[in-house]
Order: sequence, then structure tokens, then C-alpha cells
Amino acid sequence: MTERNTKAAAIDRHVGIRLRTLRIMAGLTQREVAHMLGCTDRQIDGYEHGAKRLSAGRLLEVARILGVTIEDLFQGIDAELQSPALHPCPVELPAMLPVSSDAPASAPVPMPHLHTLHTLTRALDTTH
Repeated sequence: MTERNTKAAAIDRHVGIRLRTLRIMAGLTQREVAHMLGCTDRQIDGYEHGAKRLSAGRLLEVARILGVTIEDLFQGIDAELQSPALHPCPVELPAMLPVSSDAPASAPVPMPHLHTLHTLTRALDTTH
């Protein structure tokens, strides 16, 4: 994957995380947002996980439904793009998580779990 494609994928993931966070904060389900957009909840899930790219028009519709600005969906993107690995979770979570004594010291946290933890952390972050 080229650097340009890697950055585009990182932006898609970031916007998806922000979409999910803002949707949850608005008290809406994926199904409700999908109904308002005229698509499926599966499509919303694809957006939220960065697997599907939001078009400019759809991005504007999503922002209006959530009662936010387009800028809100991109909040924090500059810091994330400066991450050398363009990893969706810039924090070293495994070092912060309690690990059972049965697990090897270097047991990696699976990527889907890191993504979920990152999403939850951003949703709970009150500094933004």
C-alpha cells in the first residue's frame, strides 16, 4: 500500500471512529442513522470501521443528522496523521492494560480490540 493510500485509510478509520463516537453521544443507533440516510445499518457499520468511504455529500448528511459540523468528524486528524505508523490507536494500550499472570508478557492485544478500546477512549475523553 502506498503512503497516499495508507493516509487515506487512516483518515477513513479516523472519520469512522468520530462518526461512531458522535452517533453514540447523540443517542442514536446505527439503524436509526441508516434509516435517516436511506441506507442499511451494515453500511453505517462499514463507515464506522473505515471499511467504506463516505462521499462528500454523505459526509454532509451525516454531520447534519448528528447535529455536528464536518470539522467535528475530522477533529484530531492532524495529530493522528503525524503518527509514523498511521496506527488507528496512537497509545500503547498493551502496556496500560492489566495482564493476567498466565499471559506472556508480550501478548499482543488483537487489532479489533485495540480499535474498540480506542473508540471507547475517544468517546469518554472529555478534553475535546
